[in-house]
Amino acid sequence: MAMTLEYALDLDHRLWLPVPLRFPWNDYTDAEGWADAVAEGMLDELTPAVRAARPGADVAEVRELLRATALASAVAPPPLPDPSERFWLLPREGREAIVHLYVSEYEGGTERDDLAALAVAGVGGVLHGVETLTGTGFETAARTITLVEGSTPPAVVLRLIGIAEGAVAVLEFIHPDPSAVGEVLPAMEQLFGSIRMRRV
Repeated sequence: MAMTLEYALDLDHRLWLPVPLRFPWNDYTDAEGWADAVAEGMLDELTPAVRAARPGADVAEVRELLRATALASAVAPPPLPDPSERFWLLPREGREAIVHLYVSEYEGGTERDDLAALAVAGVGGVLHGVETLTGTGFETAARTITLVEGSTPPAVVLRLIGIAEGAVAVLEFIHPDPSAVGEVLPAMEQLFGSIRMRRV
């Protein structure tokens, strides 16, 4: 009897907001309604961070900035097909970001060449590093950086890759500014380290 793959993660809601991949979702029929609710619900706690980046912004401007960002994150097509989840790194401290989590069955290996292949899968580009990660819930885990020069503008692809239970989890961030990777990485590694996979 085949066993079903399940995964769980601990989401720090002070840092991350789950972004629906499709609508209807929970009580929201469309992305516009969800974005309106997010902007209104997070206005008070995110206003200081937004105003730090945009001095002089009034309440209406802050609300509209939050709504527009939330809406854009919900309607943007994912970089690769069939993501498992999408998260918004909120603009509390430093740079905000949208990251995608992909969890799928995996029958490949765990050597460096196997991890390198996972690093460029679906995006191509030039691999700039594969670094082993420890202290995670995976049997094998790595951090990879890939430069995709064929895109406009060129993009840096950061992937945190974990293999366990005959499956692979990839937490991915894509951005044209290389400095963004260093700013987003600590929060991503914390989220990645909380992922656990099992068969039931």
